Amino acid sequence: TNLIGTFLLCREAYALYMQDHGGSIVNITLGNRNGMPGMMHSGASRAGVENMTATLCTEWIESNVRINCVRPGIIWTDSGFENYGPAGDVFCEKLLPTLPSKRFGSPQEVSSAVTWLLSEGASYVTGAVVCVDGGSSYTFLPLIENADEAHLVPAYGTLPSRARL
Repeated sequence: TNLIGTFLLCREAYALYMQDHGGSIVNITLGNRNGMPGMMHSGASRAGVENMTATLCTEWIESNVRINCVRPGIIWTDSGFENYGPAGDVFCEKLLPTLPSKRFGSPQEVSSAVTWLLSEGASYVTGAVVCVDGGSSYTFLPLIENADEAHLVPAYGTLPSRARL
């Protein structure tokens, strides 16, 4: 759904209108820069949407089509977190302290980025990925825990014991 659905919608919007009239498309993915442990299939498809966006911005520029992407971090909605049930509390407890912003984002913050990318104010922006994530794409998100004994053994060179667990 993430990659193929986005591709089909972009293709149809282009073929039915934008090829002849221009326009702007904003795809929305999900914070995936650091991988998505436990959700590899979703992370890979969303990374594909970002690459597709970068590719189409060049292919469709002659038709005056701009195409960009918004990459939200963790966005709080009551209905979204209700879906997690009790795991939502664990999710919050584990992730909030690791976020540079020390908070989740709001839907309004994401929609503001989308609105700007669709506006004339962004008329020179195409192929961009705008992160709306409070800086979380530059930190490690502890979505899984690895036991201390689960590590890479130095196979080339030596390391003192203080340089490893």
